[in-house]
Amino acid sequence: LVQSRSTPIGPTPNDPFFGRNWALQNTGQTFNTGCCNVSGTPGDDINVVPAWATTTNSQSAVIGLVDTSFNYTNPDLTGSAWNNPGGIGGCAAGTHGYDVASSTCNPSLNGGTDHGTGMAQTIGAVGNNGAYDTGVAWTSSILGVSADSNIDVATFTAGLAWVRQAKQAGVNVRVINASWGFYGGSSQAMADVAKASGIIVED
Repeated sequence: LVQSRSTPIGPTPNDPFFGRNWALQNTGQTFNTGCCNVSGTPGDDINVVPAWATTTNSQSAVIGLVDTSFNYTNPDLTGSAWNNPGGIGGCAAGTHGYDVASSTCNPSLNGGTDHGTGMAQTIGAVGNNGAYDTGVAWTSSILGVSADSNIDVATFTAGLAWVRQAKQAGVNVRVINASWGFYGGSSQAMADVAKASGIIVED
């Protein structure tokens, strides 16, 4: 039995920066990078727009963000921060993660630095609210573990361990975003913690 199949078309968000994001929808749009005009390659994206026809909501799946601090008070992220029910990692109810370097329950300790906030927006900026950017998931649950003060292997390993502890306590952590492009080596200790967590670690 052969049936025709059509590609679903998801909603197009009205966020002003969505049209500039090649990764989400690459139509070959051209941008001035400061020195010259650069054009994208049509179709060279993650094909997320058709997926949005099925759902834009991933709030039940918690995403661990082990990075620099992220500004969860940003209007595009206020609905996407994970809320500690109380007691996870020794932190109070209503907190949103942890800062490894200072041992405090505040992943926005330093105001939300560019990289951590940028990664959070890529993951879960609220879509179709007419503001800023669009995330892959328009509603999500981002558990932030920041490491602003000590950007080294030991700190990031401790960050992974904190997320693993949250998962073991019952938090539905499904994936960890670890975009550490500035770190050029490898660490067996870090690999062991990631493997033991049973969580997909994406870098």
